[in-house]
Amino acid sequence: MQNIVQPITWEGESSTLMSIRDITQDKKRIEVKLINYLRNMMFKSFTHEIRTPFNTIRAFLDLAKGIIKTLKSKYGLTIEIKKIEKYIFSLEYAGIVIL
Repeated sequence: MQNIVQPITWEGESSTLMSIRDITQDKKRIEVKLINYLRNMMFKSFTHEIRTPFNTIRAFLDLAKGIIKTLKSKYGLTIEIKKIEKYIFSLEYAGIVIL
């Protein structure tokens, strides 16, 4: 509840005007806005903190794929390279799912 008391002049006489207003809905609206703002800020920060390392990992995986491609063309496909390609694919897929 919000009480407002102010002096007024009514029909030439000094008087006091008192009004009472229920501000419960205003408080709830402000609280919801604050919660949404904080949640959005946390989510933005979280996604930035997660994306930065994952982008580095993805760049490393691209580099590894280039090296594997070179090894395949120079020396032919070997079992070890197939395993590495499988691991790279798994890491790439996990990164896509998370991002």
